[in-house]
Amino acid sequence: MRNRRFPKYPDDTDYTTNSPSYYDDLARKNKLIRLLAEKIWEYEETLDLTLEEINQRLTDYINENDELMKQRLEEWDLRLEEFPENVELLLQEWLSDGTLDHIINETIFSWKADKEYVDNEFEKVNKNVDFLSEESARRVKSINQSDFSTNFINDTLTDVGIVKRNNEQIELFAQNDYEGFYYTLQKDPNDDFFKLGSGGYYSNESNIEVVTNGSGWVKDSQPNWYTTNIGDSFTIEYEGTGIDITHLMDYRGGLWEFKLDNEIRTYTTFNKDSTEEKVIKFKHDFGKKKITGVFIGNDKKSNYDTPRGWLQKDVTVYGTLERNDVLEILHPTSNKEFAFTLKYQNESSIWHPEHSGNGSLFNNSFRVLADEKVINFEKQPLNTPILGKHISIQQRIEGFNNNQEIVLAKYRIKYDLSLSGIINYKGYLIAQEPFTLNTGYPLMLPVKSDVLNTVVTSQGNTKVNTGDESNYYFKNENGESKSVLFTTDISGYGSYVAFASLDNAVESMRYGEEGTPPRDEAVFFWQRPTLPKFYFQAFDRKEFKPNDVYKWSGKIGIGKKDQLAFFI
Repeated sequence: MRNRRFPKYPDDTDYTTNSPSYYDDLARKNKLIRLLAEKIWEYEETLDLTLEEINQRLTDYINENDELMKQRLEEWDLRLEEFPENVELLLQEWLSDGTLDHIINETIFSWKADKEYVDNEFEKVNKNVDFLSEESARRVKSINQSDFSTNFINDTLTDVGIVKRNNEQIELFAQNDYEGFYYTLQKDPNDDFFKLGSGGYYSNESNIEVVTNGSGWVKDSQPNWYTTNIGDSFTIEYEGTGIDITHLMDYRGGLWEFKLDNEIRTYTTFNKDSTEEKVIKFKHDFGKKKITGVFIGNDKKSNYDTPRGWLQKDVTVYGTLERNDVLEILHPTSNKEFAFTLKYQNESSIWHPEHSGNGSLFNNSFRVLADEKVINFEKQPLNTPILGKHISIQQRIEGFNNNQEIVLAKYRIKYDLSLSGIINYKGYLIAQEPFTLNTGYPLMLPVKSDVLNTVVTSQGNTKVNTGDESNYYFKNENGESKSVLFTTDISGYGSYVAFASLDNAVESMRYGEEGTPPRDEAVFFWQRPTLPKFYFQAFDRKEFKPNDVYKWSGKIGIGKKDQLAFFI
């Protein structure tokens, strides 16, 4: 595949330049600069407020103690004025001969307030002040934490789509003319649930060879072909959003007549002054197209005896549905959008969705919408994409007990993919029977360890995967991170990221409710050698009654690091 890029010069810009891509890029960067400025403003405002609170608390503390000391001294002065003279003389005598010292320090307290004691007390005060400062800083960091799904800005995508690969795999994708990102929904082998599977990056350019017709074609000088016979032709059939046709230009060049969708255009390959390559670009909506070209002879500016219709043998097609240079980023296994272990009566616990071959989700009501229009996806032909600007998939399914006889819960799961290229999902659990939800999470992000190896939380904490199977808890965050990103320092993959966010962390994580894990263990990184995972754990032995409802929602995305508005 050629890596050349020929710049497109649009006619509808508000500037005149021979480098429009520079100004287009600058215009896009303005969005990122504006968002970064807003974040900095919010951070400074919150930090100022928090420091002001600490200062006010310390000032109030000093004022209160100062007022109390002043009051005690005034009372002491009053008592001294009323003190009997004979008692005062006796106390002065005791003070002189050491009797008073003995009574206070030995008889009453048996100790004295020495320098070590005072220093210890000051140390306690200093620790309390340090704690207040650290806690305030943590709160500021939590309030101003990044949301990687919001920071991700991809304004280059032009289409989203859905395609049935087979009866057990559906592919969602978002792409432009040159590249795209895909996500699969894979039917579980043991039940009826379609769960998020793999996801990654692909190129959707492809090169195809033109088909020539006629006897005058000369193909000795690759890649530049030509014909000298008027009436000779070529044909290109393709599927995509555009095509680049390249040809040579020199003093021997003649004229081509191209036809696309009943539109006829004439192109010259004549240039009397130099020899160069030229690219003819066709851009259109996605579809199957056919271009024909017929050689019609000499350019009127040329008097060459045997003009040539130049044409390069390969053309580049853009916006295809082919997957070239595929890079898998999300690991295809593991339940990403949710997983719960339910214990019913005296039975052993069961996973919803299943984890160990014991199917648990059945009777799936499955619906697909493209641009709000319901699609009969059951009858959709294989490998035939449906394109639009918004794709939605809805599943309603029942979760059973171990012997698959009793419905313990009903689930509603919805996925949405728009031109952001990010999967938005929402989940509902409606209890049908009493059960204990032992453990469970509303979001988990697993990646390929040979592509991504470093976790960054939305509060800016980083951990490189050790691959030692240990759980790493970000305890200093107190479970308050709402977003996570995987990046890497592995050579060749540094530009790619995967990220996930909870839409409503307080509700989805059930902070402060009964049946939750310790706050500082709710968010953790399982450091596996080939399948590293980041968890948002929301359950720890929560009792459900019939009609109890749990709602959660989140986002999962993949992309390139330079599409993040800012990177912690």
